[in-house]
Parts: sequence; structure tokens; C-alpha cells
Amino acid sequence: MPERVLNQQLNGGEVIEAVLDEIRTQLQKSCYLNPNSAYDWMAAKVRVDLELHDTGMLITETFTAESDAGTKPVDPDAIEVHEVEFDIEPAPPNEVRVQTGQPVPVLSNDKDGRPTVKGVRYARKDAKKAAAASV
Repeated sequence: MPERVLNQQLNGGEVIEAVLDEIRTQLQKSCYLNPNSAYDWMAAKVRVDLELHDTGMLITETFTAESDAGTKPVDPDAIEVHEVEFDIEPAPPNEVRVQTGQPVPVLSNDKDGRPTVKGVRYARKDAKKAAAASV
């Protein structure tokens, strides 16, 4: 039996990975966050608003996380704030998996000829091709 890409829903772990991948991508765009930079302190506030569609039901969740490290200066004018806001547009599950570097579920045969589901990673540039194969 040839391999067949499966059109399975995203699980919670895959949603988390997709959100973290986009946050990582946005942060890596900052010239201030390169590996050669060094900072005395840092503070961050991250807010994530999720909309999850589950078999006809829309679930909304909001998460806020704050973090800091080091000792902040006493002078508040010495603090420079950088803000980034982005949206993740709705997309088919396999397209999300490919775009975020996650394995796509594929039905194939194991060495004994039994059907088995395995994860196949596609290059991110092939996201549309993998999504089309799952139709």
C-alpha cells in the first residue's frame, strides 16, 4: 500500500508547538535578540488569545505570562520597550504542521505489512503541497 497523508485534527500539543513556533519566529526577527547580544536584565509580558474550533464549537482562551530576570535600573526612562503583535491565520491541520516543522500523519505499512500511522516531516516550503495531498 502506498503512503497516504491523513487529514487528522490538530491536538493540543500541536497547537502549542504552532504558537511557540510563531513566537520564536517573531522574536528572531529582532536585531536585539541575536546570540552576540548581552543584557543585564530582561522583562517580558506575553499574551496569547486562542480561538479553537472543535466539531462545531468555538472555544476561546486567553493566557498571559510574565517573566523577568536581573536587576532593573531605578530610572524608568532608561527602559526601552519593544512590542510585537501578530496573528496566526486559520489553516488546515496539515498545513499548520508543515509550516511549524511538525510531523504530518501518514498511513503506511510497517515491515510486516500491517497498516501503521507514522509522522513524516516535510520541508516548510512544501506546506501547500502536503495540505493538498491530504484532501
